Amino acid sequence: YLDKFSNFYFETLLLLLYKKKEIIIFLVGVLISVIILFKITPKELIPPEDRGVFYVVIQAPDGSGFEYTKEKVENIEKIFLADLGKGLYREILVRVPGFQSGIDQVNTGFLIVLLEDWGKRKKFSSENLGGIFQQLNSFPGVKAFPIMPQGLRGGAGEKPVQFVLKGNTYEELIKWKEILKTEIVKNKNLVNVDDDLDLTKPQLKIKINADKAADLGVSVDSIAKTIETMFGSKEVTKYTKDGREYSVMLQADVKNRREPSNLNKVVVRSSSGKLVPLTSVATFYEESTYTSLNRYNRQRAVTISARLVGGYTISEALNYLEGITKEKLPANARVDYKGESLEFKNTSSDIYFIFILALFTAYLSLAAQFESWRHPLTIMLTVPLAILGGIIGLWVIGSSLNIYSQIALIVLIGLAAKNGILIVEFANQLRTQGLQLKEAIIESCRVRLRPILMTSVATIIGVVPLIIATGPGAASRATVGIVIFMGMLFATLFTLYVIPVMYLIIGKNTGRMDAVEIELEKQLKEASSK
Repeated sequence: YLDKFSNFYFETLLLLLYKKKEIIIFLVGVLISVIILFKITPKELIPPEDRGVFYVVIQAPDGSGFEYTKEKVENIEKIFLADLGKGLYREILVRVPGFQSGIDQVNTGFLIVLLEDWGKRKKFSSENLGGIFQQLNSFPGVKAFPIMPQGLRGGAGEKPVQFVLKGNTYEELIKWKEILKTEIVKNKNLVNVDDDLDLTKPQLKIKINADKAADLGVSVDSIAKTIETMFGSKEVTKYTKDGREYSVMLQADVKNRREPSNLNKVVVRSSSGKLVPLTSVATFYEESTYTSLNRYNRQRAVTISARLVGGYTISEALNYLEGITKEKLPANARVDYKGESLEFKNTSSDIYFIFILALFTAYLSLAAQFESWRHPLTIMLTVPLAILGGIIGLWVIGSSLNIYSQIALIVLIGLAAKNGILIVEFANQLRTQGLQLKEAIIESCRVRLRPILMTSVATIIGVVPLIIATGPGAASRATVGIVIFMGMLFATLFTLYVIPVMYLIIGKNTGRMDAVEIELEKQLKEASSK
């Protein structure tokens, strides 16, 4: 079969050597295709993948107590317990409060759902996660959303889309973020849309009637300390038992400090020793306040965050948000990014610089090897062919341009150039032996065909395990594998024809590799004869 392929290749090569214009048009088409595919291929930081576990982040309304949150989390847990041991879920872990143990986090919960081993179940994809989201989205009283953990992302509760608006006043920021949120809810691929500038934190205010309190002999300090002791806590003493010291804390019973109405039961001791009801000297009312007033890079800012569903990528989400910002908000609205969105923006801009730097480095290395600026250019023409194949590979498996595929594309620069080096280097050697340009390239292609096929096939077969792998990290490995697989396939197939033709075009005005030595010897002979 190899002999038949060699004969077929040699016959077609002789035909295409006279199709220089067609080959140039083909290369231009490849370059245009690469540029177009780069623009339309979905982009994200890292691909979603099955890591054998997913999280459920639960958030009750601001001001919710521990008991309320605990009850809601237990109800959500029952949803997953119903399917426990049925081939998908292996273990469920629950935590309330969810993220931290601080008092301001008692309205959060966190579930860790461990999946069965990969060999005992089907692949758990973003589609499965979308179904769980739909189930949890209708759960009353809390916000609950599932998250598939990723190796390079931040905290489990952090949303991938974090779009920052910066302005001069918080009033205009509130107006702007409401305009954007009205538009965002129309996009079904963005869910759990939230911001950090909401009047959602309940606050109980107590207003003391100073004149009435003074008439009754009740000091403001006494009122404050009484409320602090009853609804907070106060250490009154310590006692020692079995060599250990314990604090004695004074506070009201838990059932008498759960509700704001419990303030009606509080009495305060006056200067005369009498007990005066708190309601006689103070009124209390509930109002909403900002959870926080944030700044970003020293400017007043609000962060709009959201999660992605339906295969929506972070690049599509950010492009959408940037578009509606330009369309709906005034020109003085400034945009920035946080978290994964910021990482994505940074890596997206850096990849072009790194790719150009890799091309430039490879070109200089080849120029030093061949002692020529033209021959490396011939070899570097294999890179667009490999890149085209790599991007097509991403479309084949439905992946994206992410940090893993970008690394694979950079690796392709060296792998693809290898085939061109084998052909051009041997052709130059044949020219030093006296062969003409065309004869040298034809003979080089004939002799170098088998080495090129062997090395390329070895590389292609070597990445197959990455493509078919399962288990944690399989998606990232498959991305690297398919880019190298398809890139080498395209580069190997087309290099065998493109390099010889371009060698004839670019190298037609170049001399032999030993031309300088021959000229020097000639001049030395002429000088010695004189």
